[in-house]
Amino acid sequence: MRLTRIALLVALVLAVSGCGANKDAATSGGAEIVPANTSAFVSIDSNLSSDQWQQVDELLRKFPMSSEEIASLRSSFEEDSGLDYEQDVKPALGDEIDLVWLDFREGGSNVVAMTKPKDEAAFRRLIEKGNEKGTDTLVFEEQDGWFVLSDTQQKLDRFSEESASGEKLADDAVYKDALSELPEEALVHVYVRGESLVEPFQDFPGMTPPQLRADQKPEFLSAALAAEGSGLRLVGAGRTEAEPKAPIEPFESRFLGDVPADAVAFLTFRGGEQFEQQLEDMKRDGSLDEGLDELERMLGFRVESLIDIVSHEVALYVRPGSPIPEVTLLVDAPDEQEVLVRVNATLRALTRTLPTQPCQAPPEEAGVPVTCIDLGLVQLRTAAFDDKVVVTIGQDALSELRGDGPRLSDDEDFTSARDAAGLPDETAGFVWVDLEDGLPLILGLAEVSGQSVPADIRANLEPLGSFLAWAETDGRNGSFTAFLQID
Repeated sequence: MRLTRIALLVALVLAVSGCGANKDAATSGGAEIVPANTSAFVSIDSNLSSDQWQQVDELLRKFPMSSEEIASLRSSFEEDSGLDYEQDVKPALGDEIDLVWLDFREGGSNVVAMTKPKDEAAFRRLIEKGNEKGTDTLVFEEQDGWFVLSDTQQKLDRFSEESASGEKLADDAVYKDALSELPEEALVHVYVRGESLVEPFQDFPGMTPPQLRADQKPEFLSAALAAEGSGLRLVGAGRTEAEPKAPIEPFESRFLGDVPADAVAFLTFRGGEQFEQQLEDMKRDGSLDEGLDELERMLGFRVESLIDIVSHEVALYVRPGSPIPEVTLLVDAPDEQEVLVRVNATLRALTRTLPTQPCQAPPEEAGVPVTCIDLGLVQLRTAAFDDKVVVTIGQDALSELRGDGPRLSDDEDFTSARDAAGLPDETAGFVWVDLEDGLPLILGLAEVSGQSVPADIRANLEPLGSFLAWAETDGRNGSFTAFLQID
């Protein structure tokens, strides 16, 4: 839609144009006139003097982006919108641009935009000029100092009627709870009313909304993107209507002290009751019976056995390797031999149709028996020791795991990324990627495969330090945090 495209384009141009302004406190207030029953509310900080845009300015300075590239971004905006940023858009901006979805019916087209311009005359000229050059016509009206825009008068009338007759979003308890889970200062705030997510199903004949238990129904979903001195932070949050039947228990990874320090990526999660509950729900629903039956026929055993394998912590890590990086899977297994039997059975089923041959390798490595499948390009090795099962394509992965070398838990790159992101000791799972050392591996693979990587792309990837994302749960509440560190 034209409204959403213009709002997002303005946000993009702010990122490359809002540099060097004086710092003033960011203001907010669109929720004061938005109806409380609104399906979704998105607020974009368009105050070029805010602390958030100052942080963006500092982060952008770390990238060798040329003035020609910035000019190209602005030119693209102006070509797409038919507007000149300096003359038309910048004078008409207020401190925020808001998008309000009255509902999600009709493909999500029931949306209005809002702003409180500092120069109302400039704003009116902006809309008039945009209507002259655009294929759609925007209509607007003033309400309590805010200008509300849409592509039809009907949507404006509906917004005004609902705003005048009911509680405002700013006073809604659920909305307040949703915002309390997010950074107070952010470039973008997003709020979605949970019960609105079933509305689109009503537009399709014969389609009924999914039948969810109270512990599966979201009361709200929210998110925010914030700029910080050392990077960008994305935070998402949600709350269900009831306590989950099988809650995800936070845990501290036991494998960080096992993984070699030269790993460039690490992922961990834990199975348990929630996996069993999800399988039970799918079987009770019956809609996936055929797919589950086919999967079990392919594997040669019941899916419950596979879930048992991941009932404790599972971790995946990547280390440098030649010609391809080493990938290793770790499974927490109190009964390691029983889990190893199931893992080997799973691998045999998954590789049944692939060209394999016996490995020309010793049956033992680092003092433990090894099962090996030669897949041509790589050899897939499995072993069990110290209450864990290992699946790896690395030639020396087992020796490294059983050796006394430095570990990821004490590695400077990992610990500095962890501190910068604020990763808690206990999570519902997390993923870390060392972009500084990992991206060269990817670029190297691209070049080996004959792909050329332009020098300017390489230069603009260099400031990327690391990426860390994790999930947390607490009763009805769940959250997700992702942090991109920029050095």
